[in-house]
Amino acid sequence: MKNILFSSIALGIGSLLSLLVLELFLQFFNPLPISVKNEKIILPAKRVFTFDNLHISSLDKQITHTKNSIGFRGEEIPTNIEDYLSIIAVGGSTTECRFLSDGLDWTHLLEKKLQFKSEQPVWINNAGLDGHSTFGHQILLESYLKDMKPEYIFYLVGVNELERGDLHNDDITLLKNQSFSFVDWLKKNSEIAILINGLRRSLFAYQIDLGHGTLNLKEEAHLHLDKSESQAIIDRQLPYLEQYELRLLKLMQTTKEQSIQPVLITQPLLFGDAIDPSTGVNLGTIKTRFQNGSTYWKVLESYNSITRKIAKREGVLIIDLANLLPKNSKYYYDGMHFTNTGAEKISTILATEFYKNKN
Repeated sequence: MKNILFSSIALGIGSLLSLLVLELFLQFFNPLPISVKNEKIILPAKRVFTFDNLHISSLDKQITHTKNSIGFRGEEIPTNIEDYLSIIAVGGSTTECRFLSDGLDWTHLLEKKLQFKSEQPVWINNAGLDGHSTFGHQILLESYLKDMKPEYIFYLVGVNELERGDLHNDDITLLKNQSFSFVDWLKKNSEIAILINGLRRSLFAYQIDLGHGTLNLKEEAHLHLDKSESQAIIDRQLPYLEQYELRLLKLMQTTKEQSIQPVLITQPLLFGDAIDPSTGVNLGTIKTRFQNGSTYWKVLESYNSITRKIAKREGVLIIDLANLLPKNSKYYYDGMHFTNTGAEKISTILATEFYKNKN
């Protein structure tokens, strides 16, 4: 009995020491880039990411993705930024374009196109962060962007808002510091807990089709839904839409309070009631996260409708990319992320619409 007791104590002490060693190691070197930590967004300043692409034929074989000294993609902020047409693009993975090489993301291409049209120099930085929603955009604005004072912030929003009720349980409680449990303290202060929480979120994103992947339309399954089944999925969005509207309204108001002009961009999606011109596949019946492509598109459009509503209410310029970008698989390497060709097309649309409608 004593041997068992001593063995248990030794095992406990050994496990505790191992955790302490791991915690110390992660304090100085974390192998995974964590963008939210201890009530703050941590930007990956002066980082170069390289990827060997073995699976996505529509992207480069080797991808280089560089962050500047701020932690964004693009040139360093000019000292005389007030002399520039200055824009920061904010969004999730469809803004960051993680797997498009430097110079091929739509923000860089947009900068080049606007420079042809502008009499003043143009500076654009890409502040997209994979997985971030309007909740994170608000923190980014208050923590970094308001002090940078760009003339415009482009917000590409929508897909990361879908059914994001978790934002109002775990994250808000922690960030407002309204919970004092030991578990919540660990979530904010332990590198191990932060890493596990980040991995949990990545798994969640993968499970709901928000992660990056490949899509072979000709090999995907198809699913037909009757109108009542589809409508039930759309109807369950109501509480999430209400919360999204409040977040987006606050984001627009805070941006304008900082004398920055917001521009809203609706979220495009490959799926919907259309035939893909590149493959001939029905994009409405293809099986997706929300049962099929038609329903997925209608769900996303319910969020895009909120974006349009807030833009009209607040007098904010909106570019309806969701309807301006054609549904064509040559523009997407999965259901939502853009190919090099897609980024080029988007930059053309945004440049045209921005100059046509800006004050």
